[in-house]
Amino acid sequence: MQVIKSNIISQLQKIYEKEVEPNHPNGIPESEFEDVVKQLKKAFYSSHGNEKEFIGKTHKYRQFLVEKLSRLLGLYSEKGTMPKKRRRIENEVYRVKGDGDNGEECQVFTAIKNKNTASLPPVPDYDPVHFIKCHSKDDNQKDNKTRVWKCAFAPKHLNGCESPIVASCGGDSVCFIDCSTGKLMKKFKQTNEDFFALAWTTLMIENKAMNILAVAGYRGIIQLIHPPQNITYADLKGHTKYVGSLLFHPDNATWLFSGSADGKIILWDIGVPTLPEYNTQYSQLVVLKSPGGDVLNLVFTKNHLVAGCDKGCFAWNFPEKDSKIQREPSFEVILPKLSKSDDKLVDSVVRTSKDFIITKCPMQGCILVWKMTDTLAVVKQGKSKVTNATFLEWTHTDEPYINMAVNDDLLVCGDDNGSVWIYNLQNIHKNVAITKNVLAPSQKLEWPKCNVPADMEQLLKKDAKVIINCAAVSQDQSYVVLGTENNLVCIWKLNKEMD
Repeated sequence: MQVIKSNIISQLQKIYEKEVEPNHPNGIPESEFEDVVKQLKKAFYSSHGNEKEFIGKTHKYRQFLVEKLSRLLGLYSEKGTMPKKRRRIENEVYRVKGDGDNGEECQVFTAIKNKNTASLPPVPDYDPVHFIKCHSKDDNQKDNKTRVWKCAFAPKHLNGCESPIVASCGGDSVCFIDCSTGKLMKKFKQTNEDFFALAWTTLMIENKAMNILAVAGYRGIIQLIHPPQNITYADLKGHTKYVGSLLFHPDNATWLFSGSADGKIILWDIGVPTLPEYNTQYSQLVVLKSPGGDVLNLVFTKNHLVAGCDKGCFAWNFPEKDSKIQREPSFEVILPKLSKSDDKLVDSVVRTSKDFIITKCPMQGCILVWKMTDTLAVVKQGKSKVTNATFLEWTHTDEPYINMAVNDDLLVCGDDNGSVWIYNLQNIHKNVAITKNVLAPSQKLEWPKCNVPADMEQLLKKDAKVIINCAAVSQDQSYVVLGTENNLVCIWKLNKEMD
């Protein structure tokens, strides 16, 4: 966020005292907090239009801006804590609609309480083993507000370590954790950064396979890290706003896609560094335009890049090497939607090893599984309507930006109540088709009750509000790692006795 001059703070304070304080002498109720913030912004813009950029336009992590603004004015809810990103909504029965259905009923299903909900195959049990606070601002262990936005397992074990290593990003830090011990192996920090995204690749450097991690966030700069040396050796600059998604091409280890709030997806060739100086040459290969605005997640399958965006889901065709790549998307993916919401936000997209696409949208109470080949077969006039799909039951909430993770047949997604939803996709991979039933998860792990130090007691209470922002599954499915809204990296381990 830009440096805010004292006269701007003064103007905000005056607007607050005039417009808000008379109506809220005892503080702002949590239910009205966001309306108050909108009121303040509108009043400020009307008299300081040229300062609009200092507060920022619609932000992917909108709560980040809400906190920044509220801290300036000393605004807090009646509970003395920052309000959540969005309110939780009640369980309801919704209609599933396809685009262009003109309000006619398609499928009717109950998101949470469907008595006819079918079941997926079971999965082994997982036990919570390590809960780690490693992203604290200024290493303050009382920091319960730094968000862990993404986590991902290294492609191969680092430094000969026999245990899986997971990387997590949030705040100004990127952490590397040994899942077997819960030990923080290394920590990379960047001043004035808030990391939102990361992605791994493996490069052949002097005939040795080395893992490289790309990270990016609020500054819009992509950094390349060599974890064993804990150094960053390149800064890729091309975006004008924050970067929220990173993806390495599955077949070309030096090709990196970056998606940003500036509405651009850049394909980079990051090159291969030469040791010991880590000299490297990188370049922009192509810049794609996203009509969906903020690019939140990226996957690549069937020669297509698929992006989940703030305003829909889009795909770009990547033909043979000698063919020109079009900057505009090849088509928009029209997902079945719920009649209760017109929001086109697609906040999580993953691809399974079977080339199935899994998407999630807030306020639907479900996760959608569909096949890319089926979608490619029905592209018409720049759009492709998903007709063959399976719905998986998930929590019914409008909380955005809760990211899924998948490894082979195992899909994992947290929620805004600290629970972990696990799905065995084995049968779905054999046959994907719309069903009247919403498939229940194979298992749902509740937020654990633990004996913990006093400074973490509030985080692990069974009735505490815990939002899980991200998940990762190890290659052998022995570990599930979660990143939370309140500065925790949570490691769950496969209970082999129950396997």
